[in-house]
Amino acid sequence: MNQILLSGMELSELLNSIRHIVQEAFFTFQSTPPVQPSNRMGGIGLAREVTGLATSTLYNLVAQNKIPHCKRGGKLFFMEEELHQWILAGRRKTTAEVATDVDAFLCRHPKGKAKIS
Repeated sequence: MNQILLSGMELSELLNSIRHIVQEAFFTFQSTPPVQPSNRMGGIGLAREVTGLATSTLYNLVAQNKIPHCKRGGKLFFMEEELHQWILAGRRKTTAEVATDVDAFLCRHPKGKAKIS
């Protein structure tokens, strides 16, 4: 079995040290401002970079008006922020979220309960 050498530290000291490190990391994380996506404007290259989709797929989505874009002078333009919003709009729930929704629905709509007379 592997053994951990605590270099003379007692368990309570070790726990206090870990607690201090975690609190320090938490406060650093809280004080760091969230990274905001830049609102860059660009062409098909920007859309490829943000979405990871192939050029032909992007052109098909543009033709079907399924992706936010602007057209000016025969050129396509995309806004990075709009592309991020478009991607997030397609978010699917996890199985855990679906299960929670189903449980909540079944609690609100009890069906088939036997009536006790």
